[in-house]
Amino acid sequence: MSDTDPAALLKGGAEAWNRWREDNPGILPDLRGADLAGTDLAGFNLIAANLHGARLFGCDLTMADLTGADLSGADLHGARLDGASLTSANLAAAHLAGASLVEAALTEAEMVGSDLAAADLRRVDLVRADLTEANLGGANLDGSRLVGADFTEADLPGASLKGADLTDVVLYAVDLTLAQMVEATLTGATLIEAALMRADLSGADLTRADLSGVLLDESNLRGAVLVDAVLNEASLLAVDLRDADLRGALLIEADLDGADLTGTKRD
Repeated sequence: MSDTDPAALLKGGAEAWNRWREDNPGILPDLRGADLAGTDLAGFNLIAANLHGARLFGCDLTMADLTGADLSGADLHGARLDGASLTSANLAAAHLAGASLVEAALTEAEMVGSDLAAADLRRVDLVRADLTEANLGGANLDGSRLVGADFTEADLPGASLKGADLTDVVLYAVDLTLAQMVEATLTGATLIEAALMRADLSGADLTRADLSGVLLDESNLRGAVLVDAVLNEASLLAVDLRDADLRGALLIEADLDGADLTGTKRD
């Protein structure tokens, strides 16, 4: 097979392509700006491939290996990436609206400014990924692992993070309005100045979380654990805190007007 046109080689199917990659380990496929819309790339070895600005919308990349690949600015809206490996991949400013990434591996991925609106990210691994200023409005992140990820100034209105592990996550100034975070783990998370109006955090673990200046008006925190959490200057208007554990929590200048504190545990 010629190694001069990787886009043409892709048409030979996964088996032939992967064999070519094995036979030519020193060649990193240059597919910058390639039009691969709708192509079946399931199971393809695309490790360290350059797909910057590529058109990949509607592609099937199920179980593909994109470890270390450059997908910055690529158009992947509506693509299938279920079970794909994207560890350390560059997805900055990539378009992934409506894409399916169920159980994909995105550990330490670069996703600054990426568009993941309404994407299916259930049980995805985003440990230590950088999602600064990313758009995840309406995305489904149920059961996902987000430990140590950075979501600074990201948009997640209406996102679902039920049972997600957000230990030590940075959620500074994020928009989580109407988010579903039932039984999510947010131990040690930073949510300074985050917007969580009408969010559902019932049963969530916010032990030692920093919620300084957060907006939680009309949110559901029933049964939540807020042990040693910082809620200074937080707005908790009409919040449901029934049966919540507030032992050791700091609430200096917090506004609890209309909040329901029935059955709460407090020092």
